[in-house]
Amino acid sequence: MPQLSVIVHSRNQEEFIQETITSILAQADIELELIVVDDHSTDKSPEILRAFTDDRLTVVSTQKKEGVAKCLNIALEKCSAPIITVIDPNGVLFPRALSKVPAIFLQEKVGYACCFTFKTDNAGQIYRKHCQWVSEKISRMAHTREDYLISIIAGHPSSIGCHMYDRAILQETGVFNETLTSNLHTEMAIRIAQRHPIKIIPQMLYGHRRQPESKIEAFKTAKESVLLLMSLRRQNFLSFLNGQDASFSNIVRGNILRAFRHAGIRSVKIREFAKRLRRIWRRKIYLAAKDALYKFQLRFFPPWTLFFSTTQKAKSAERERRLGYYLAWFPVLSETFIQREVIAVKQKYASAKVFANEPQDVSRLDESARTLMNQTQYLGSIDPIRLQGYRKTLIRNHPLKYLNAFFLS
Repeated sequence: MPQLSVIVHSRNQEEFIQETITSILAQADIELELIVVDDHSTDKSPEILRAFTDDRLTVVSTQKKEGVAKCLNIALEKCSAPIITVIDPNGVLFPRALSKVPAIFLQEKVGYACCFTFKTDNAGQIYRKHCQWVSEKISRMAHTREDYLISIIAGHPSSIGCHMYDRAILQETGVFNETLTSNLHTEMAIRIAQRHPIKIIPQMLYGHRRQPESKIEAFKTAKESVLLLMSLRRQNFLSFLNGQDASFSNIVRGNILRAFRHAGIRSVKIREFAKRLRRIWRRKIYLAAKDALYKFQLRFFPPWTLFFSTTQKAKSAERERRLGYYLAWFPVLSETFIQREVIAVKQKYASAKVFANEPQDVSRLDESARTLMNQTQYLGSIDPIRLQGYRKTLIRNHPLKYLNAFFLS
């Protein structure tokens, strides 16, 4: 019985599939079986697969394009080893890389594990800056469950490369989500982490070839990633982010920026695009909406002067007019212009009354402000139930005056 089952999903990978399979079959010090699912390739991939004569290799061909998740679920039914490893078809394994996997699963009883990868171009040249970044990431890793999960959903080790599962735990958790076209392993790892330990192996065991991606595919992947994270958040699978430095919004922003990079749009272009977007937003949307709202307010909600009268409307035009002036806080120490305005109102209308919720900074008011405070009717001392009744009466009889008093002041 093999110790390890390796699954490779391949579709139109004639350029790299031979090197990938050769690196898997060349693994020493471990008994393995290799299952390759050819997803209805239209290039020379089927011919390359048929050229291998190794008994450990099983090739499954589909009659139509099924997608990554469906092909992985087909391969799971044919696995017989207790540990399953899923490898992308455009990468290579280091010699003896898989020999370290069984010990990790047996000793630490993990349900899911992945490793860090080094990136190469199509010619096999390694990106040195990426290797330096990975080395720094490994040295800073805290090796806790929360740190593993944050790294996985941020896409650092798990978005590409090599993924390992305990077969029994994988069967218990369920099959891969066939509604997804990307982020399959991120979603599965988070599901497994709810009930079982997970681990990121702090080593680079796998080399991933960086292939160019169209802008449409890059942004489609980013959109699906963001939607998946939002769905996991609604299901309370991301509760471990509470209190962590890596917030949900930062992780979403990182996924979007990674889509820009995969689409070939560098940081300079992103900044230029953001500036252009802000200009369009301000000129075409914000200022236009602000102008339209201002015109709407002038037309339908002009500033009405509040007049309160306890008697019926007098037939005589000479009737006394009582003016009410409402403020949330009065007097306010930093707004002396309002005090001058109130004094001017009182000089114009002898019967003017000032209403306010409560005073502010009473101990620091000067003499004139204290005089105005003594002449102000404060609503805070009125019974809340009575005050609510007054407001209902006002909004029923004079709705525009109510809006002017409590919303437009």
